[in-house]
Amino acid sequence: MAATRGQKLRLARDLGMFFAEIGEIPSRRDYARHPNRPKVMTVKEIDRIAGSWFRALTIIEKELPEIWELIHSKPSKPEFVVEKPKPPKIDIPMAKTVTTAKKGKVDE
Repeated sequence: MAATRGQKLRLARDLGMFFAEIGEIPSRRDYARHPNRPKVMTVKEIDRIAGSWFRALTIIEKELPEIWELIHSKPSKPEFVVEKPKPPKIDIPMAKTVTTAKKGKVDE
C-alpha cells in the first residue's frame, strides 16, 4: 500500500522536530540506535513511508524548510552562562617573622 501525503507530512514533522531537538541529522544507523528517538518511527517505518532515509531527509527539506533551517542553525549562546566558582580570598593576618641571632652573637 502506498503512503499518503498526510503520512509523509507527519513523518517529516516528527523526524524534523526530533532532529531539531538533538541539533543534527544522524546517520540511519545512529538514528536506529538512538535511545531517545520516537519509538513509533522505526527505520523500517521510515523506509515504508518515504522509500529511503535520503528520501525522508528530502521530504523534510522540501516540505518543512523552517524546521530544516532550525536543524542546521548553529546553537545560540546560552543566556545563562555558568562560571567556575573562584576560590574565596581569605585575609588571614600573617605572623611576623622572627629574626634569630647569628651564631656567636647575643641580642641584648
